[in-house]
Amino acid sequence: KVGDITLFEDANFYIKPKSKVGLIGRNGAGKTTLFEYIYSAYKHKESISKTKENINFLPDTKINYLPQEFKLLKKVTVKKYIENTSLFNIYSKYQKTKDASLLDKMNLYNLWDIEETISHLLEQLKFKKENLNKNIYEISAGEITKIKILSVILSGANILLLDEPTNNLDSYTLSFLKNWIKDFPYSVFMISHNRDFLDNTVDEILEINQNTKTINSYIGNYSFFYNKRQEEIKKQKEEYARESKKRKKLKKAEIFLKKRAKEIQSFSNNAHFQTIGARVAMKSVVLKERIENRLNRISFPTLEKKINIKYINNVSNTKNTLIFNVENLSYKPILKNISFSVFSKERIAIIGNNGVGKTTLLKLLIGEIKQGYSGNIVRRNIKIGYVPQTTKIQNSQISIIEYMQNSIPSLSYKHISTSLGSILFRNPENIKVKYLSTGEIKKLQLLLIIESNPEFLILDEPTNHMDISSIEILENILNKFEYGFIVVSHDKNFLDNIKISKIIELKNTKWTDIK
Repeated sequence: KVGDITLFEDANFYIKPKSKVGLIGRNGAGKTTLFEYIYSAYKHKESISKTKENINFLPDTKINYLPQEFKLLKKVTVKKYIENTSLFNIYSKYQKTKDASLLDKMNLYNLWDIEETISHLLEQLKFKKENLNKNIYEISAGEITKIKILSVILSGANILLLDEPTNNLDSYTLSFLKNWIKDFPYSVFMISHNRDFLDNTVDEILEINQNTKTINSYIGNYSFFYNKRQEEIKKQKEEYARESKKRKKLKKAEIFLKKRAKEIQSFSNNAHFQTIGARVAMKSVVLKERIENRLNRISFPTLEKKINIKYINNVSNTKNTLIFNVENLSYKPILKNISFSVFSKERIAIIGNNGVGKTTLLKLLIGEIKQGYSGNIVRRNIKIGYVPQTTKIQNSQISIIEYMQNSIPSLSYKHISTSLGSILFRNPENIKVKYLSTGEIKKLQLLLIIESNPEFLILDEPTNHMDISSIEILENILNKFEYGFIVVSHDKNFLDNIKISKIIELKNTKWTDIK
């Protein structure tokens, strides 16, 4: 339970040795909470008091947990962070003490050449060596994720809990991580909303179903799960349709018997007729119980509805006007003499490796970065909706409906409730902001941007932390959006589905049209 909300109950599953398992479910379903419970149970070697049953581990289990949110140690350099990993600590301790008791581990993990191994891994991750001496909070979000992945590789664990490991990763590093997970000789249990990534890494899907509060297993990758789930939904619908027909027949019979009982009893006060009427009435009661039993036996299919926001903009604008004009923009050391124009109807995707300056460029365009650059940026005075990589909400004690009302007072309660339902928030008046998951906060912020009637959108990794159903809703919203947008994303499926008109690659400080 989180607050008064039950996330799942009577959940039973196990992670087999050498298995690769993906955990999926809607934002707020309890995926991260489940990982935190498991890791806390492992660290304390006991079950969690909030869970009814035990979380058990095989002997010699060693777990490493990669959380979604990364707490930055501002005074730690990247190099120091790497040297603080489990395997490097063993190597470092042996080098200093020559302690013979460490020889088994040195041999087991082949740590004799660990410095060269780390150097090779940094090359494979395309991590810039000049960033090793920087404080970790100074590098980009994608580069931070790379260092997090490196820390997992150097953990020596035989079960990895990876919570959204693909967030902010460029396509090259995604490919590296896919291959590394496939070759990893032990177990990986991960949360991901990246459909392509799940298809290429896992051999089992565990789904947290918010309707039934269960955790269900599907042996196969994401595509197998999706197809199997559709088959289940189809069968549920067919069974529900059959039950509905039977209930209608029983209902008609019940109504007829009730009516007949009244007619018989009103026909005469004779005890004989009264008894017959009572028997007929009893049959109607029995029928009613049968109807209720059928009603409880099967529920409507639990397919999560993909409702779309119908309202996007008040005014249709057919003109394709200039939004940004950039000349000789430089921001050392990542951007150099970039010139381009953006028009109001363009749908632009910006791609490129981590650390090339994609987020920095967006911040320059919207004016968040005001100093330290050279060149000219001309912006048209229009309403731009900007969604950054990470978002935070201050007043956490209020409900999400109150938060929306405070943010846009002109919106009616009914409209807000409908809009929140459109992005899969059920009973929004009962949901407190403080209980929202990272993905739910992202959805809420996106909804606020949409409801503010923007004339252009700038989206930095908008699918990070969002569940697959929500990503599909976002795709539909963007495809109906009347104006243009700039989006930074490494999610191949997402970019394929949003009718991009131009793809720009940032590479070696240059801006290159590749579509």
